Amino acid sequence: DTGYWSDWSLSYTSVVYNRKAPEMGPDFWRIIQEDPLRNVTNTNVTLIIKQPILAGDPYSCVEGLVFEHQASGRAVWSNETTLVQFHSFQWRKEAHTVTVMSRNALGISTRNRNITLFHQPKRRVVRSFSVVANASCVHLSWSLLPDHPVPQSFVIEWLDLNKDPEQDMSLIERLQWVRVQSTARDLSLCRRFYGSEEFTLYPVFA
Repeated sequence: DTGYWSDWSLSYTSVVYNRKAPEMGPDFWRIIQEDPLRNVTNTNVTLIIKQPILAGDPYSCVEGLVFEHQASGRAVWSNETTLVQFHSFQWRKEAHTVTVMSRNALGISTRNRNITLFHQPKRRVVRSFSVVANASCVHLSWSLLPDHPVPQSFVIEWLDLNKDPEQDMSLIERLQWVRVQSTARDLSLCRRFYGSEEFTLYPVFA
């Protein structure tokens, strides 16, 4: 058999053009790291960002994020970044609201999630929280105290307590989380667990 070589076609470069700004900002959670041995007014807060779903809208691509801060009685300021996974700032124990927005060259998102930090006693609304594990899944269930306001959502954190010294991972890198609707009272997580995870349930009111 004799084969035949075809002629090379001309090279073609495609460019993605955004037609509109992103519609929605990413979901995120926070880690508050306090040092009880040091009497300091500032507390380090790190936001953990869930990357936006880029395939959800064919007409807009998220190129970066905008972190908008507003502290009690002070002006609004913002930080513009690339698609980062973490964002840290100093919290002075006053009311502090952070909004995270998606951006591209045409603008920023209009539907965004925010979080407000308050320095006040914790509100107890959870009556019970249980964790049951099998070979492949962890089932979590919880109940609330009666006659208490319903949270806007729940966040479940889990942290592997058996840190691998060879990986040298920080607390922020080892912590994982998922947001759950306010009407939910149970959740099954099916992924690789090691039996050394600690689970925490957070009701989110603001």
